[in-house]
Amino acid sequence: MYQASTCQSNGRHRSFPLNGQQNNPLGPAILRASNFLAVLCLLFGIAFIGFVPATLEQRIGGLFLFGLIPAAGLYAGGHILGQLTVTDEDKQLTAFTVEACWSVG
Repeated sequence: MYQASTCQSNGRHRSFPLNGQQNNPLGPAILRASNFLAVLCLLFGIAFIGFVPATLEQRIGGLFLFGLIPAAGLYAGGHILGQLTVTDEDKQLTAFTVEACWSVG
């Protein structure tokens, strides 16, 4: 892939791939994890409508509440966070996320 070069304010040139992705393995890992969790939410929603005795309206509501809405949120959030970590030049977002995770745990 061709690379473009930009001149920063300190006079150094920085090269990056034209497709916007750098050699950061965290972005694709976040995408895989969010897609996996989205599929799990869909499967849980399908299992919910299959095994819970309820009316058709309640089953459709359960599918949306436990399956489609969380799956869509995880999918979209994973893509947004994955792109943020791929294009994070100074690693500030990554460092903040790791620090927040370690302070909670």
